Amino acid sequence: MYDPVHVGLVLIGCLTVFAVLFWTLWALLVCEGGLFVKIGPFLRVVFTHATWADVGVRGPRELGVFEGWIVNLAGLAMSLFLALGVGGVLLAPARKK
Repeated sequence: MYDPVHVGLVLIGCLTVFAVLFWTLWALLVCEGGLFVKIGPFLRVVFTHATWADVGVRGPRELGVFEGWIVNLAGLAMSLFLALGVGGVLLAPARKK
């Protein structure tokens, strides 16, 4: 009735999609406090007279609140990529026959 290869491929595909979604959301929201924890101090340094030392940055090895920022930005980029990809598939114009 069902081909075991197709069932196996569906299971592996679902696990892969769940793993990518989990990593993306973890990288964006959880890793070293998440991206949203870093936005406030970054804006404070950029738009006020606060210095990087005021938000805990002591040098290239001690980034304070900004620990893990590259992972958070990678999660943000992956989230945008996935959202645009899904939106492109769901909102694609109908094909002419």
